[in-house]
Amino acid sequence: MATVGNVVFSFIMMAVSVVLIVESIQEIGSRAGKPGNETTEFHVPAIVAVTIAFLVKFCLFCYCWGLRQYPQVPFPTIGVDVAGPYIMARS
Repeated sequence: MATVGNVVFSFIMMAVSVVLIVESIQEIGSRAGKPGNETTEFHVPAIVAVTIAFLVKFCLFCYCWGLRQYPQVPFPTIGVDVAGPYIMARS
């Protein structure tokens, strides 16, 4: 079941990326022919958000890279942590 979840999550992330690329191309295309419509503004909040996202992904990569030698390490989730003791107590 985890494999199906990974495939679905990957597909959703790919779809979001494709939508962003298409919208960006449309935006660039709509501004290309108009004179005096320069986009020279530097948006610091956008750069900060992208940098934070990149750093978080890099940290997760490093974490997963370190765990690759332990193939049986369970990945803790909130649902398992909360519901696990309750399910074990009922069985």
